[in-house]
Amino acid sequence: MVLPFEDYKNIPVFDQSKIEQLIQLGKEIEEDVLSQLSEVHNELTAETLRNLQLAISEKNITNIRKSSHKFKSSCGNLGLVRLHKICLDLELVATQAERSNDFDQTTYQKAFELIQLETETSNKDILKFNQGAA
Repeated sequence: MVLPFEDYKNIPVFDQSKIEQLIQLGKEIEEDVLSQLSEVHNELTAETLRNLQLAISEKNITNIRKSSHKFKSSCGNLGLVRLHKICLDLELVATQAERSNDFDQTTYQKAFELIQLETETSNKDILKFNQGAA
């Protein structure tokens, strides 16, 4: 399975309704839920990128799958639709590769670079959105 790198451009960076729900929840409980989740997500992002890069360099398909699964969940919690989809696809590719013991360095490296790029984009977009809602 090859990741459909070009197709991701057609997926929104984030689900605005999910972000609005988090902002509304924060108002209801008088806490900045979006900022708190973003902070946790950012901490997880740094860890995930390190783990993914290491797993790719070590050709450790299991750790690629585990890291992408964990990060996928965090992205889903924040409504980061595009990153969620990339991580889902990477997890599926790694799952198939575990079964076939097939490691395509180029696919994993492209996915890693795409996750890095999309992480930067989504973090900036959420920050802007949150500042506009404040």
